[in-house]
Amino acid sequence: MVHILLMILKIIGILLLIILAIALALVLALLFVPLRYRLKADYHGTPRGYAGLSWLLHLLTYRAEYGEAGVVQKVKICGICLWRSDKSREAADEAVETVLSDEEQALYEEMRADDEERYGALSAQEIGRPEDNTGAETAPESGAEVSPEAGAGASGEPKTATESGTAPEFGTGTIQQTDDGDSGKCGKKSGEAQASKNHFRTEAQGDPEPETASRAGLFSRVISKIKGILQKLRFSFRVFCDKLKSVREMACTVREWIGDEKNKASVRLLLRQAKRLLKHVLPRKGHAQVTFGFDDPSVTGQVLTFLSPFYPLYGRVLELHPVFDRSVLCGEADIRGRIRLASLLWLCFAVYRDKHTWNLIRKLRK
Repeated sequence: MVHILLMILKIIGILLLIILAIALALVLALLFVPLRYRLKADYHGTPRGYAGLSWLLHLLTYRAEYGEAGVVQKVKICGICLWRSDKSREAADEAVETVLSDEEQALYEEMRADDEERYGALSAQEIGRPEDNTGAETAPESGAEVSPEAGAGASGEPKTATESGTAPEFGTGTIQQTDDGDSGKCGKKSGEAQASKNHFRTEAQGDPEPETASRAGLFSRVISKIKGILQKLRFSFRVFCDKLKSVREMACTVREWIGDEKNKASVRLLLRQAKRLLKHVLPRKGHAQVTFGFDDPSVTGQVLTFLSPFYPLYGRVLELHPVFDRSVLCGEADIRGRIRLASLLWLCFAVYRDKHTWNLIRKLRK
C-alpha cells in the first residue's frame, strides 16, 4: 500500500516538474528570444509596402501587406493561418450583397404593384371622360373667384357711408355706423392718430434741453472711458509683473536643479539609457536605393549638394541614383531588426534602481 502511494506521489512530482520546466522555458523564451521585424517598401508609379513580425523561428508570425487591394493582414501559428483580414471583409461584403439583393427585390415588386394599380386607375378615368367636357372643366379654374363684397355691391345694398357719398367730419371725431362696423373702426383709428399727432406737437413745442447739459454729458462719458482704459492698463501691468516674478522664480529653481550634482547624474543616466534603447530598437540590417531626377538638371545638382554632407550617416544603407535628363522618382527599401524583451527590462531596471532618478521622473509626471 505504501509502495503504491509512493509511486503516485512520484508521478505527481514528475508531472509538476514537467509543468514547471515548460513554464520556465516559456518565460526564458519570452525574455531572451528576440522579436524580429522586417519592413519592405517600393515605389514604381504605385506604392507598395510590407511589414512582418516573427517570433521563435517563425512559430508566431504577423504580416501586413499594402497594395492595390488595400491593407491585408495575416496571423499564423506554425504556418497555419488563424486570422486574415481580407477573408472577413469578403464575407461581410457577401452578406451585405445578399441582404441588399433581397431588399431590392422586395422593393422592386412593391413598386411594380403600385405602378400597375396607379396606371390602371388613370387609364380607366381617361376612358370614361368625354372630350367635349374639357372646356367646361377648365372654365372654373381659369375664372376669378367672386368676392362677397362684389356680390353685395351688385345687389344694390349700401354698405358704408363713404359709398353713399357722405364723408365723416374730422373735427367732431364721429362717423356714421354701418352694418359691418368697419367704418366705426376706421373712425376710431383716425381719432387716435389725430390725438397722437397733437401729443407730439405739444412735446415738440416744449422747452428744448440746454446745450450745456449735452456738453456736460459728453464730457462725463469721455472721462469715464478714459478711466476705464487706465484701469485696464493698470490691471494688465500688474499681470505682466506677476508673470515676470513667476518666470524669475522658475529660472531660479531650474538653475538650482541644474547645479545639483545628483540631478546631473540622473540626467546623464537617462540620456545614456535612451541612447542604448534607440541602439537596440533601430534596424541592424537594411538596404535602400532611390532613383530621382528633375526636369531641370540644376535642381538635381542642388539636391545632391544638400545631401552630400550627410553621406557618412546614410552611405552604408542608402544608395542615391540621380538622373539629369528626365523627371523620375522610384525606390526600394528593405530593413530588418530585432527587439529583445530582456534588454528592455534591464534598461528600465537600471533607471528604477537609482532612487533619485525615479523620484525625478515622478516629479516630472506631476
